[in-house]
Amino acid sequence: MLSSQTRKKEQESAEQVESLTFWDHLEEFRWVMIRSLVVLTLLLPFTYWKSQEAINRLIHDCAPPGFSLQYFTLMEPFFTQLKVALVMTLFLAFPYVAWQLWKFSIPAMYSHERQHIGRLALASWALFVGGSIFGYYTVLPAIVRFSLSFQTASVHQSLGLGDFITMMMVLMLSFGLMFQLPIVIITLVRTGLVRKQTLKQKRPLVAVCIGVLAIILTPPDVMSQLIMAAPAYLLFEISLFISREPVPKNQET
Repeated sequence: MLSSQTRKKEQESAEQVESLTFWDHLEEFRWVMIRSLVVLTLLLPFTYWKSQEAINRLIHDCAPPGFSLQYFTLMEPFFTQLKVALVMTLFLAFPYVAWQLWKFSIPAMYSHERQHIGRLALASWALFVGGSIFGYYTVLPAIVRFSLSFQTASVHQSLGLGDFITMMMVLMLSFGLMFQLPIVIITLVRTGLVRKQTLKQKRPLVAVCIGVLAIILTPPDVMSQLIMAAPAYLLFEISLFISREPVPKNQET
């Protein structure tokens, strides 16, 4: 139960929000975007300076000794480093941008909504980072080994720098998104859009869908596909176990 002081503060906050016009909200949001863009702009030179070091680290962690990459256009190294720098900038700036958006949104929320959304946002970010790290240390090295396994005495690998880095980033993003499955399941069950029992009955269909996604998001290597599909299905089962359906109104106390 909320205290009377908390209710009073929420009521005052709601009245303040209602007193603002559409243009007032738009002006606040404009300043949120300006501050976020300023931070992104300030971070970009630093991340570009560190981008080559990040590329070297990626190759060192995901490829065997002696592995090398080639570039086939004059500006390919520059644009590859810029792409890596942009990804690093978004990653580093995310906490600040999320905080700005949170400050913009909380006046229109009740305290229980703030707590619920805040927990979901933190869990989502942790799962995304965890999924990306999992893919980085498990699937990416397996993919490189799979590619190099096709080499023979007369056939040698000649991988392009830009294509290699793009594939690595796409795979890390794919694992980060796949690890959002618990958030999706818990939200669907908690809001009553899908019944928990229905998801339990559809386990075979869920397993097939996860397998298809693993085939799409990974190279044609059975081991890589299993490495993605197995933890994704495990997360689905954990999500079912911890998810709670909404309490019917006639049972609320």
